[in-house]
Amino acid sequence: MAKKNKEISSSNLIKVKPITEGQKSVFETWKKGQNQFLFGCAGTGKTFISLYLAMQEVLRSDTPYDRVVMVR
Repeated sequence: MAKKNKEISSSNLIKVKPITEGQKSVFETWKKGQNQFLFGCAGTGKTFISLYLAMQEVLRSDTPYDRVVMVR
């Protein structure tokens, strides 16, 4: 499979760090490649962090992925 030339890369993303223990857990399990099921009150960052981590993955030059699909 040929590499696609992407207009933006993961270096274009602003660095996001977890600010709660729950968010820290999401980052850690993502790095381990574990499946995630996020739940919590509105405004806790579930969608934001999920999209950020997925975009980092998709924008890497060596990734097999070319899109992010979110299901709510």
